[in-house]
Amino acid sequence: MGFLWPFSTRESRERSRLKWQAREAEADAVARRVFAELAARFPSLTMEEHPEDPVEISIVIPEQEGCRFRVWLALQNCDELHLLVENFWLEWFPCTTPKVADLYLEAVSGFLSGEYRIMEYSFLGECYLARLQKPQAGGWKTIGTWTNLGVRLPGLIKAREIRNHPPPDQAHPHAPSSHRA
Repeated sequence: MGFLWPFSTRESRERSRLKWQAREAEADAVARRVFAELAARFPSLTMEEHPEDPVEISIVIPEQEGCRFRVWLALQNCDELHLLVENFWLEWFPCTTPKVADLYLEAVSGFLSGEYRIMEYSFLGECYLARLQKPQAGGWKTIGTWTNLGVRLPGLIKAREIRNHPPPDQAHPHAPSSHRA
C-alpha cells in the first residue's frame, strides 16, 4: 500500500477552491461598497474603472478640478485595498474586516477632501519616504508610511507636501483653513 497524501484528494482541493472563491467574492463586494461610498461622497470627481489592469479592481481618479493629483484605488491580492498617490502607496488588509475597510474609507476620504496630506521626503531627487497624515491637536499624526529604505543624509533631503485642494464649496469643514487656495 502506497503513501496517501492527506491534502491531495480531489474533495479537499475542491473545498479549498470553493473557500478561496467565497473569500474573493466577499472581498470584491466590500471593495465595491467602499468605492461606491467614495463616489457618493465625492460626486464631482470622475472615477474610472480599469478592468484591464492586472488586479481584481482598479479605479483611477485622474487629475481634475477638485483633485490635484492622480489617485489610484485598488483591490488586489484577494483582500488588500490599495491607495497610490504620487510616491505614496499603502495597503489595508484584510478588507473583509469592517474596521480595516472603514480605516481605508476614512484615509481616502481624508485625502480627497484635503483634510489629510501626504508628506514626501526625497534625497537627490528620489523619494525614499512618504507619510499619510491627518490633523491632530494643532499638528499632524501619521497614519500610514511608505518607504523604499533609502539613505538619509541631513541637508540633502527635500520635503514636499502633497495635499488636495478641493473647490471652496467642497472643502472639508474640519480642515485647517491655511491650505485653501
